[in-house]
Amino acid sequence: MTTGGRSFPRLRTLLGVVFLATVCGHARAAVWVGGSPQGRLGVILHYQGSAEQGRFTRFRVRLVTRHGIPETLRVVVKTASFTLASALLDSASRGRAWFDARRDPKAVYTAEHLRAVPGGVRADGVLTLKGIARPLDFVMNVAQAGPRALVLRGRAVVLRLRYRIGTGAWSKTDLIGNRVDLVFRVPLVRAGR
Repeated sequence: MTTGGRSFPRLRTLLGVVFLATVCGHARAAVWVGGSPQGRLGVILHYQGSAEQGRFTRFRVRLVTRHGIPETLRVVVKTASFTLASALLDSASRGRAWFDARRDPKAVYTAEHLRAVPGGVRADGVLTLKGIARPLDFVMNVAQAGPRALVLRGRAVVLRLRYRIGTGAWSKTDLIGNRVDLVFRVPLVRAGR
């Protein structure tokens, strides 16, 4: 929303939350689900100084709202579904030095505390990846897309070495940077009645 060239992200966020509460407020709690193939979970990593884009092709998202207000979030990702432009790197990413997809086939993010903040909804949660659980917080946008539909959008930053993603020679950050950006857009539909 702009007036006289000025942007009002707080007002837009507040209006979004009020609208969501108005549309969904008739129910005590609602469950919203989505994921692949309609949604996108993109990955941006830095390989030898240049940005490389990939994605996870298999994941599920579950958002719970209470009186229309986002309350909890759970995301389950199949790590073997990670793909880059290179088939060789795709194959290597499933091995023990990277995701070790045979032993740990899933990455799970759970946030039990969601709250409205300027610019969207803040998720304070835990990412469990390769058997390692670490706090992961980010801000996302929750937009109404119809009476029974929402869209989640956002970006989260993961430091891969905290989860032992890329060990041995791959742990050198001059080759592949430690920072990995997860960029997502996920349509959700209301589960149940």
